[in-house]
Amino acid sequence: MGLNKFNRKNETFKRFFHDSKNPRSIPGDEVLGLLVDDDNTLWIRTRENLSKYDNKDFHSFEISSDRFFMKKISKKIPIVKTPHTIWTSSDKGIYYVSTTTGAYGNITNINGTTIANPYVTALVYDNKQTLWVGTINGLSKYDMRRKTFTNFFHKKNDENSLPANSINYLTIDHSGNIWVATDVGLCKFNPETNKFITYKSDPTDLTSLSYNVVLSLLEDNSHNLWIGTDGNGINKVNLKPLKFKLYRKSSSKKSVPLSQNVIASVYKNNKGIIWIGTWGGGLDIYNPKTKVLINYNENSPIFNRITENHVHAILEASNGNYYLATRNGITIYDPNQNKFFNAKEYYPNVFFPKFENTRIYSLMEDFRHNIWIATQSGLHKFNINSFEVSSYYKNDGLCDNQIISLFEDDMNLIWIGTANGLNTYDFTQPDEFQTFIALGKDHPDANGEFKSLSNNYIYSINQGKKYYWIGTGSGLNRYNKATKKFKYYLKKDGLPNETIYEIQIDKQGNLWMSTNRGIVKLNIENEKFIAYDKGDGLQGLEFDNGASCLSSDGELFFGGVNGLNSFYPDSIYYNNFTPEINFNYYSIISTKKENKRSNIPLQENDTIVLKYSDKSLTIYFSALEFTNPSKNQYKYFLEGQDKDWVDNGNKNFAIFTNLIPGTYQFKVKGSNNDYKWGKEKTITIIVYPPLYKTLWAYLIYIFVLSGIIFLFIRIRTNKLRMDNQLLRAQQTASIKIAKQRKELEIKNKNIMDSINYAKRIQQGIMPTEYLLKHFFPQSFLFYQPRDVVSGDFYWFSEKKGKFFIVAADCTGHGVPGAFMSIIGINLLNNIILNKNIEDPGKILNEM
Repeated sequence: MGLNKFNRKNETFKRFFHDSKNPRSIPGDEVLGLLVDDDNTLWIRTRENLSKYDNKDFHSFEISSDRFFMKKISKKIPIVKTPHTIWTSSDKGIYYVSTTTGAYGNITNINGTTIANPYVTALVYDNKQTLWVGTINGLSKYDMRRKTFTNFFHKKNDENSLPANSINYLTIDHSGNIWVATDVGLCKFNPETNKFITYKSDPTDLTSLSYNVVLSLLEDNSHNLWIGTDGNGINKVNLKPLKFKLYRKSSSKKSVPLSQNVIASVYKNNKGIIWIGTWGGGLDIYNPKTKVLINYNENSPIFNRITENHVHAILEASNGNYYLATRNGITIYDPNQNKFFNAKEYYPNVFFPKFENTRIYSLMEDFRHNIWIATQSGLHKFNINSFEVSSYYKNDGLCDNQIISLFEDDMNLIWIGTANGLNTYDFTQPDEFQTFIALGKDHPDANGEFKSLSNNYIYSINQGKKYYWIGTGSGLNRYNKATKKFKYYLKKDGLPNETIYEIQIDKQGNLWMSTNRGIVKLNIENEKFIAYDKGDGLQGLEFDNGASCLSSDGELFFGGVNGLNSFYPDSIYYNNFTPEINFNYYSIISTKKENKRSNIPLQENDTIVLKYSDKSLTIYFSALEFTNPSKNQYKYFLEGQDKDWVDNGNKNFAIFTNLIPGTYQFKVKGSNNDYKWGKEKTITIIVYPPLYKTLWAYLIYIFVLSGIIFLFIRIRTNKLRMDNQLLRAQQTASIKIAKQRKELEIKNKNIMDSINYAKRIQQGIMPTEYLLKHFFPQSFLFYQPRDVVSGDFYWFSEKKGKFFIVAADCTGHGVPGAFMSIIGINLLNNIILNKNIEDPGKILNEM
């Protein structure tokens, strides 16, 4: 209802409706077609009008459209542009408007030619002055230079004509082919050959159209054709060259009539003829030039008959014969006789081991013209010159009797792959087999290499310039003969699958391997794997052991369960279309119960804002290249967290948990199916911190901390001031004390001087020791006052032959005692010497 204009920036719509009172409004509300021309003018097709919109007003041109026409045209009317002209459909042929002169009109008949039908349903311009017109009854080619119509119609029993005359849609691809959508299928018209190729739905072929009623067509920028059907989905066709040629029996126009699509072996000879051994269908010999295929099986006429229909190996020997290995013996084809023989019939005098009901896995001719025969019950050697036969079994040194693969290296060493290990046979030591087996507890050395195989089931063996390559049931093994070490290549290293059936080495030395998940290439220089699957043109994902071949001209063949693929490694087409990355949406998981936000739309340069409680962020994106989207690769880089680009494989999403608060730049880029990388795109992610870590919180913290510091400094200052005042008081008291001390020291000195003087007086009045020794030579005198002076004293005198000796202790100590001792001495001098009292008792009483 009406016209809507979508603003991608703010994701809003502006609506336009018909207003009968406004002649400059849209002429009708049923919009059936839109076109933007080179001048960015929007052209709108409604039921009865063609209008152009100049970002202000609508300017309309009336077009005749009857009910029958509108019923056939359904809800879509084509509009196309050519230089200076806009074209659309009507019930009177093609309708045009000149963008330079404004002239308009219908074209049905011109220069004696007529449009296939005036009811036009589809238009497409091929940039070669040709307008292709689809009608309800045929296809018309309008030559603008000659101004003539050429018509094409359905012709009964002509598979190169239109499949039906009623045309629903037209488009032109990058190669100039016209694709025509009808009710009975899709067809491709080649203007150079004027031939149609029709594609229809086939319930037995999952790669065919899903439904025959095709309503719309679109070729995208990387040459994929999108096909819209009437109620049965969308189909996609890759119009680019396929990487691999396919040989398969099917309902397709390119079908090769193989007897059986399960391929067991393949060989291409020097004449370009392909020998294909099938799994139960016999031998198919196919000539790619003439496209002639001849089948030979166990029921074919004599001399065209093979011994059994499971052909597991094909060998062209040096004698010119072809040897075919089956489950019931060996068939030999002799080109000189153009006949097939059973080996025992061809060599009647040679005693072969019993090959009946025995599967033969592989055949190989060595430099001595021995044909080695690998069977499920032993290894045999047959010399095509001497007709000698030798057999080897587990008892002779082989790892197992079930022999799977054979290889001769450049030193003429025979490598024998078994179901339980690997052996080598040296012609210089014919009685010995060297053995390699997998050790259960083998550990890698410092270089990541092992002493043993990764697995004992040996599917294939080959030799490169430096190393031997061994395909096992558990990965690819590289063997270094110099160090006798193995290196393993597994799924974690890039293999799509670890079952390596066949190994072929191209002229550049790169390895090509068939697996249970397609074909994989190992670039020998950088050791990078490139995997190929059904989207690249493979017969399927599962391939067969023994079904591979490297032809003399460098063409590689790999057979699987649904056909045979071939290719030249140096001619593989690689998709050069770089994809644009697109942000889809994002989802957030929070710690809060109610906060799980999903599928939030996202565009380039948007900003995702996360709260601290948002613990998980998932960003979804896609590389807009649809050749094989499952193989598109992605890399992302979260600036602010990652140090380098993260290889995300084919996952189109990135998950981030517990992002630290801050601002991040999320960058992502994608590749197409062939690892062609596009430009990166960026969005911003802002993670807000919790409330207690916000700027305002930090400002509050600073304010509070500043207040605390200020208060602390204030209290500290006051305390220091008080301490200072106390210190000053103490200093004043100290000065006063020091002054008093000084005074005391002076007074003490004076007192001591007086006491010392008193000492001298005391010593001066007491008799000397000399006087005592004069009278008593054997005597001694010990006098030791406690202080400077003492109240103890001694006295001695001689009078008229009498000796008076006194040792006295006066009351008091120090100075008072000294004064008393002086008094005592004076009293003794007076009593004894002057008063002549000699009796001790009287002397004491006198004192």
